[in-house]
Amino acid sequence: MKVKLAGNNGTRVPGYGALELKASYQKNLGLAILISSTLFFILVAFLSSFSTKTPKRLQKLDVVIPDTIIIMPPPPMTNPVKPKTPIDPTQILA
Repeated sequence: MKVKLAGNNGTRVPGYGALELKASYQKNLGLAILISSTLFFILVAFLSSFSTKTPKRLQKLDVVIPDTIIIMPPPPMTNPVKPKTPIDPTQILA
């Protein structure tokens, strides 16, 4: 069985092995990162140009500041409210 290589006539094409690809992958990776980051920043700049609107001026609100603050006393703790019917613990578990 004859194994065909990269060439049409079965010969090996120079510059097509793992060593050749490993030698140029850093250049290709750097170029890919540069192109993709450039396109990303162009896209962000293009899309952000649409959302830059001048904000409307807010209406001036009339703020009322009270002179005195009345704080009510807390409810008395001497007479706690008890439940009217006692709770049977066996009824809860059943």
